Amino acid sequence: MGRFFMYATIGVLAFFVLSATFVIDSGGGFTAAVAQVSVHNLRTSPETYRGRHVTTEGTLRFAQETARFALVDDENQAVAILKYDSHKLRELQDRKVSVAGRFGFDAEIGIYIEADTVSPLD
Repeated sequence: MGRFFMYATIGVLAFFVLSATFVIDSGGGFTAAVAQVSVHNLRTSPETYRGRHVTTEGTLRFAQETARFALVDDENQAVAILKYDSHKLRELQDRKVSVAGRFGFDAEIGIYIEADTVSPLD
């Protein structure tokens, strides 16, 4: 009977360690957010930030050629804004904004942020 309790205790501790590791590895995505990344850095090192939660600033513009909103910096470099309410984006068009969301890139769209929040800075 003593062995049963010993093995049960070891099993419970192993489960605790494995579950704590899983929670730390997969549950900390938003707490590990990049505080501030420039549009320039996103464009020059996109692989560094792929799939990560980023925050960046710039002027919100509507690009007629792509029919998408984009965040444009002072050097006229842009990052497309995806999966955000277009009505809210229209209200912020041509204003300085902060955008937070998941960064990505592909051949069709280029670099983009799947925006969680878009907030005015002025």
